[in-house]
Amino acid sequence: MQRFIIRLLLVCFLITSCFSASAIDERYAAPELRGNQIAADSTSMVMDTVYFNPSLKPLQTTLFVKNLITFQIDEAYRHLLPDEFDVTVTFKVHYTIDNNGTPETGVTDDLSLNIGYNKFNRYDFKAVYIAEVWWRKAEVEIISIEAHEADLNDIKDALVLTNEILINRNTISPAPIMPSKLLMTVQAMWVQKAN
Repeated sequence: MQRFIIRLLLVCFLITSCFSASAIDERYAAPELRGNQIAADSTSMVMDTVYFNPSLKPLQTTLFVKNLITFQIDEAYRHLLPDEFDVTVTFKVHYTIDNNGTPETGVTDDLSLNIGYNKFNRYDFKAVYIAEVWWRKAEVEIISIEAHEADLNDIKDALVLTNEILINRNTISPAPIMPSKLLMTVQAMWVQKAN
């Protein structure tokens, strides 16, 4: 009986040692919308490719998902800007969420992000929208962009809109087996008893 238990434990150990689990941070980002790309009816789509891949989905457990939509002034913009302005972008998000293993789609109400610039004072160069639910796919559809206290054409090239998903998940994958682990040596010695 003891020999059976030892063999069973050895088999369980070998099976579990062939898999490894690790937590990883993943970032998915859509290409930035810049300048004239930030206009009514423009879209920016990002998605969690692991979630939509049927061969990878069973091997992962998602710990959290954070969706970020950022509207900002490009700090590397090298042309003259008006002394003061405010810009508001209004958009909707067409999203896909996980409903107990089943993808479910929806659309948000109108959302808006506002940034302001002032040459002589501190200003908010970035506005961020963080989704309260875990979107596995997010497509931002711009409804409008409006400038206040300046002409939109004078500042449009300095504006950037980004759409990203940050994910932390545990993954289970087969452990790589090194050739050196496959080679085991067994040393045995037989002793003959003298009669």
